[in-house]
Amino acid sequence: MGYCMVGSGYLIAPRLVLTARHLVFDRARGHSWERIQVEVGHPDERYPPKRRCTARVRWVGQPGRDVAVLELDQQMKMAGKNVVWGRPSGTRALDYNGMAFPLHARGKGDSRFVEQLRGSLPPLAGGSGRDNLYVLDQKAFPDTPPRQDARPWGGASGAAVFCRRRLVGVVVSDGASHSQRRLHAVPAHTFLEDPALQEVLTEHGLTVSDPAPVLADTEARRWAGMIAAWTVLPLLVVGAVFATFSLRDWRGDDRPQQPLTPSAAPRTEASGGPADQGIAAANTVGGQPLGTRLKLTASVSDPFESMAAAFTENDLDLLKDVMHKREIPAAPMPQALARLIDTRGYLLHGALVQLLVNGVDGDVEITKIRPVSTKKERLPLGAVFYLPSQGGGDVQPMDFDMDNPSPVAMIPSDGTSAGPAGKSFFEHRRITVKQGESERLGLKFGTIKAAYEFKIAVNYMAGGKKYSQFILDDSGRPRVFRISADPCPLPGVRNRLTPQDLRMLGTMHYRHVWDLDKQAAPQGLYQLISVDPANRAAGESLCP
Repeated sequence: MGYCMVGSGYLIAPRLVLTARHLVFDRARGHSWERIQVEVGHPDERYPPKRRCTARVRWVGQPGRDVAVLELDQQMKMAGKNVVWGRPSGTRALDYNGMAFPLHARGKGDSRFVEQLRGSLPPLAGGSGRDNLYVLDQKAFPDTPPRQDARPWGGASGAAVFCRRRLVGVVVSDGASHSQRRLHAVPAHTFLEDPALQEVLTEHGLTVSDPAPVLADTEARRWAGMIAAWTVLPLLVVGAVFATFSLRDWRGDDRPQQPLTPSAAPRTEASGGPADQGIAAANTVGGQPLGTRLKLTASVSDPFESMAAAFTENDLDLLKDVMHKREIPAAPMPQALARLIDTRGYLLHGALVQLLVNGVDGDVEITKIRPVSTKKERLPLGAVFYLPSQGGGDVQPMDFDMDNPSPVAMIPSDGTSAGPAGKSFFEHRRITVKQGESERLGLKFGTIKAAYEFKIAVNYMAGGKKYSQFILDDSGRPRVFRISADPCPLPGVRNRLTPQDLRMLGTMHYRHVWDLDKQAAPQGLYQLISVDPANRAAGESLCP
């Protein structure tokens, strides 16, 4: 038989297996195994019967990315739907699930029992840099073996890691210094950006898109137990010469509120004075020299226990393929809807921008973060989707009240950040990012009265000089963020609205409303159904 290894993997398409690169790589010869045997299936009768086949290595990750994709010589029946990719974010630990064939679950001979991986993934413990790995703190783990060279988790490499039904990484190693309690995984977003992998996935009919942010909250904990049972199909990989191988209340501003009035045509409003007028020239940001010393990566979610996104009537044609269905999956939402929310949708009540700041050229002191090129617009009333929460977080939080004519970063009043509550964040705090290090920030933008479209600029000092940078989108242009008030405001903010405000909101109705099917949710089925738009306005019994 020769040298052999045992590992795990995940069937991402009828003929594609995602696994760890070191399982299929012959280090002695310096290339991948030419022949690999794979056993696909699960002993549980709910899954298709186990089958064996051969495979070849179709793609391997770049150095530092211990990931590979195998192509099977025959089609396999999928146990679940197409894989949905995710990227853990925030500061709170997420529940994760997976299935593997570790050595400590060994049966007779070379057989292995299935071990369900489950535990806690703390996003801040790893995964922020290109070569960092996610940390997986196992809830159940084997005893420390008497032999120092024994590896109870051997064979778990290659297992897919899921958070909230999204594939977020691949197990590649264990943490022997933590008494067998810790595993490590390669973040999915670090290898999905490889064009060669994208070509393979597209060839096999998989949609390639940026992993959606995944954050921990009360909804995530409620659903965590369903992930492995619904989506995980483990396999045994055998190589050759065998490799067996929160609308938060935004109380920072307690001044009297101005009455709500219908918005006129969209207009640009300055944010913070003449220096904040947006792009003045190609090499400036808000009147300051354009900087390049930071890498800014942002993901957007809502900071509350539910998520809602609205669209203008001009966007209804874009939504027709989504809205023609009787039910729309809500957790996770369809990728087409997620893309439209990202590019055209307005998050109701506010948005939480999770910002990862990496220092790439010397030490930098961030002195200000601000919305720029702000446009106040009409409330989008074409369609609205009320979804279960897709995330939440509380990383170095700062609040922006967009209804304030000059919104600035404020220290939250809910105790999530050190410093005097309701005061200017950067008057009391400074954020220093050293070269090669990173900082995670949570920027909360809120509104109860209007709709806004804006960009975000980060001001900083480096080498005694002032610079500013935009948060950019995937095309390298300043990213546009959108938020809107809801004609059906949350109970916590209604006392901040005048009777005139409520009357005005009561006259506004969405043309199309999709809300959670409350009859199906207790059975674990999270889907949206079309509901009567008349019941989603403040004038209708203060909303359901």
